[in-house]
Amino acid sequence: MLGKCKELVKKVPYKAALMFSFALGIAAFGLYRFVSYSPEHTHYHANYAVVINGQQQAFDNFSYYEELTGCSVSTKQKPSNRAHMHEPENTTVHVHDEAVTWGNFFENIGISTGINHIAISDDLYTAADDSITYVLNGKTRRSIAKVEISSADRLLVVVGSETDGEAIDLYETFVPSNAQEFNNSNDPGTCSSNEAHGFTDRLKGIF
Repeated sequence: MLGKCKELVKKVPYKAALMFSFALGIAAFGLYRFVSYSPEHTHYHANYAVVINGQQQAFDNFSYYEELTGCSVSTKQKPSNRAHMHEPENTTVHVHDEAVTWGNFFENIGISTGINHIAISDDLYTAADDSITYVLNGKTRRSIAKVEISSADRLLVVVGSETDGEAIDLYETFVPSNAQEFNNSNDPGTCSSNEAHGFTDRLKGIF
């Protein structure tokens, strides 16, 4: 019997045995990923508003909003996926990745912000002509471009003749505080809801 086993081993090519071992390892890894698969990912919200010369920007053009898509386990990432808005909530930021800054969010909706300027569509406002004030969580800042968005943050961007004190007053008037409500509810545009994920979803999420 032992002799027959030795003969069988000799007949099996080395490369074939190596490939079989590799395939077996991949299968074991896939089975582990299938069993342990979880669709959970980063998802939280913040509130903001932009007020220019006393008027709040409506952001009523469809181009400002991320289209609602079906639940997907795809790992492909694009900048607008990381932070965006969903219509009709024009004061709510949806954050879907780690280390997303306010500058990232504004870039995603076509707005450039800095210490001395803010550009929206074809309009450019500079510190030479207007006062540009950022109020984050009740405190004024010179710039917010590199500030990471935290859950339930509240941000106001003010362009005009307002002083810091007047900007803070506008902050309380224009920036809502309902981000936490969105944190506690399902997002129809992602897989962050409590929906069950079936066999097909698990297969897609294995590798």
